[in-house]
Amino acid sequence: MGKIGQAIGASMGANPIGWVMGGLAVVNYFSARRQKRKMQEKMTPIAAEQLKQITGERPSIISEYKQSADTARTVGDVAMQQMFLSREARMKTAVSASGTTGLVHGSGNLAAGNLLDAFNLSMQTQSQQTGQQVTGIQNRLAGELRALQSSALDLKSMYAQQGVKVDYTPSSVDPLKYV
Repeated sequence: MGKIGQAIGASMGANPIGWVMGGLAVVNYFSARRQKRKMQEKMTPIAAEQLKQITGERPSIISEYKQSADTARTVGDVAMQQMFLSREARMKTAVSASGTTGLVHGSGNLAAGNLLDAFNLSMQTQSQQTGQQVTGIQNRLAGELRALQSSALDLKSMYAQQGVKVDYTPSSVDPLKYV
């Protein structure tokens, strides 16, 4: 035994409890690492399932908002069609009033011109309203998708703090909002 061995032996003889405690600390360290690894192995599938639930909601949310946007477009189209039919009926009345007398002829043409201007303005207004409704729906969808993405990132962060790797990479929600 060399000088180091003699020094260790003397130290052990002088303080055996310290050496035992030191040995137990090493054993506890490796035991804790093993327990942590087992916990991480148990939590990995749970984390993956929770993430799958969060990301799995995306298609149903998009579908729901797509239905709302389609309904808004359909309502806008029906309103525009009704305006067109109303304009046609009024235009026929204005045209039939034209030419019966000299005075009425001028008023019939004027009425027809006014109807056309009013119709164009109404169609433009309705188109803008429908567009604004659909844009509002798209923006609400984007907000909900961002909240969903934030939940997934929070989950990933929570598990990362516990040493569990969750495979999730956020993507841009902007292309998904156009329903």
